[in-house]
Parts: sequence; structure tokens; C-alpha cells
Amino acid sequence: MEFSIYTITNTPRLYILMSKHFSRTNFTTMSRFVLIFIIGVATLAVSSARPEDRLVNADVAEYGRYPYMVSLRVGTSFSHTCGAALVTPEHCVTAAHCVANNVPEAVDPSARFVVTGHLSNIFGGRVTQLSEVRIHPEYNPSNTWENDIAVLKLATPIPYTATEQPIPIATADVDVQDCDISGWGRHHMPSNTLPSQLQSGVMATMTRDTCIQYWASSMIFNSTLCVGGVRGNGVCSGDSGGPLVCNRELAGVVSWANLCANGLPDGFARVFYYRDWLLEETADLSDLGRLYMAEARQAAEKL
Repeated sequence: MEFSIYTITNTPRLYILMSKHFSRTNFTTMSRFVLIFIIGVATLAVSSARPEDRLVNADVAEYGRYPYMVSLRVGTSFSHTCGAALVTPEHCVTAAHCVANNVPEAVDPSARFVVTGHLSNIFGGRVTQLSEVRIHPEYNPSNTWENDIAVLKLATPIPYTATEQPIPIATADVDVQDCDISGWGRHHMPSNTLPSQLQSGVMATMTRDTCIQYWASSMIFNSTLCVGGVRGNGVCSGDSGGPLVCNRELAGVVSWANLCANGLPDGFARVFYYRDWLLEETADLSDLGRLYMAEARQAAEKL
């Protein structure tokens, strides 16, 4: 398989994957040009949302239902760029492409903030600055987005509240099952509008063997978790870095998609694959943090 990636200027994180030998089942003709975009928002301005501008085929999230959900904000504009998941009182997990420059080098953490404990994308919530960004050392941004995962260290710990609670890192790999997805992503592209409220829905995971019936095997790694594949139900621009929760644990991190919910599976970083690395990166967890984690697990079991 031969392919190249081209950046489309003035459209944040939008790429074209051009393939000479790409084919997919359920299509009657060969597809020579496949449009893929990394679904971070980058610098698009946030404006008032139309009802349809959201995670595709989702509902407004129930208050307190997703206490681990985090909005990653950037610079003086303070606009939402990506989602993330609170995994300890001092750490979040997101996609590497949300916090990497053009080379696999972390952005300046002083220009990034997270907002927790809120549903609104416009106001409210607790604002916390980042103190450190740790990108997976083998992150490959060139064309496959392999190892698209990063850990954010917060400048101050997030207290345990009804709307702010860490989600446990996956302790086992996921099977084919329905999982919870949430985010502030767009409903379609092109669009410069984000939803005003957190959106949530349910998406099903699939096996790698099933996924490579849609995507070339060179794009689907053991670390890739394929999700969705149903037209009209999927992630979109602005959902990058957001959590996929299965069995009350963080199982996936939104990485890439083909347009928005057009019937092809979306690509997530498989969290269990990175469990050891994530635990190593968050090894400075305090005794108080461990107490928070224990309480978070107990709360999750009651959901």
C-alpha cells in the first residue's frame, strides 16, 4: 500500500490519505482517495451551537454522569480543542495529536488548560493549568497516528466532587461490546460550530479482523481500537482525545475518523495496550490521590 498525507491549509488538522491500492469490502468500486482527518479542533472559534452540531447521533449528557470528562483549552482564546479523561486527581489522558507540534514534541504546557466539572462548553467549570505534557515516545504523526496517546500533568490536583472524579485505567482488554462516548465535537464537517453542552452516546467496539475489512491492515495496529462503523453514529472534529468508557473503565481515546459518522469505523488508542506506560507516567500519585481513585471506583460500580 502506498500513500501520502497532505495538509489542507486553513482547515485545522485536516488531511488527505491518497492510496493507490486501497480497497474495502461492501464497496463495489475501488476507492482511490480516502479522506481522513485528525479530529482535534485546533484554532477554530467557538460560537453558539445549533442543535445538530454535536457528537453525531448523541444526546445532551446527564448532569454528573461523566465526572471524568475534561475539556482541553488553549491560549488566550480559551477555546475547546480536544477532550480528555481525568484518570487521577493530577493527571488526564488525551490524544497525542492534541498536544503535539508538527514534530512529535509536546506543546508548551503553560499555554494549555483543562476545564472539569461542567457540561457547558461556554461557561462554568474548574479551570486548571497544565504543568507537564508527556507524549508517548513512539507516537507517529506522519501518516498512521500510531501511539496517539499522551498524559497531562495538572499544576494542582482536582478535588473529588460529585462532578469531578477520575475514571480507572482499563484493567483488561475490551471485547465486542457497547461502550459510552462523550464529547463536544461537531456534527459534521466543514463546520466552525461546537455544541454548547456535552454530548453523549453509545458506540460498539469491534475486533481487529472486522476492522481490517474496512481499513488497510497497515493502518490498524494492536494498539488500535476500532469503534462504530454505523452510518450516522460516530465521532467528529472536536471529539479527539475524548474517552471511550467500557465496563466503567477508560478503554479508548479518540484518535482519528473518516469524515464524520459516514459508516466507517473510527480509530481509538487502545488504553489497555498502554496500561503499563500510563501507570508509569502517573507513578507520582499521592496517597490522597489513591484514596480518590478508590472512591471513584466505588462510585463507578454504583452507576
